Amino acid sequence: MRYCGSKYALEGILESLGKEVAGFGIHVTAVEPDSFRTDWAGRSMTRAPRSIADYDSLFDPIRPARRDASGRQLGDPDRAGAAVLQILDTPEPPRHLVLGSDALRVVRAGRAAVDQDLDSWEQLTLSTDFTEPAANQSATTETVWSGSTQGTGGMTRAVGACTYR
Repeated sequence: MRYCGSKYALEGILESLGKEVAGFGIHVTAVEPDSFRTDWAGRSMTRAPRSIADYDSLFDPIRPARRDASGRQLGDPDRAGAAVLQILDTPEPPRHLVLGSDALRVVRAGRAAVDQDLDSWEQLTLSTDFTEPAANQSATTETVWSGSTQGTGGMTRAVGACTYR
């Protein structure tokens, strides 16, 4: 869980950083690879002894599946390297470079789940706004996805986002 959570956090940090430094002509790409046919899941993986029995039912099927898949992953590391090199000199590189068919499937499923939540809970989401603007609020609102605390006017901080009014 910590591994996947860390990857998800890094994706958010890179997305936020990319938007923060875009004005300086700096591009940030989060490379999100699938499993590649390297030795990461084979003899090079160091496995820690089990320490929390409550997780055994979750991880018992994963451990042998990961070991058995080693050397059979769909991803070709040479092609992944070529894909990364391909975006280096493009004027507008992607913010997210998903590499591999399994990764694409997982990312699309995750985005679809978020879209479903947004659609299902839209009315509740919208119900939390004031019905009238604040007296000092301008008509224009600009959302900047960054952790920057600089700026004037009212600032609302959300997960990974700042909205300046």
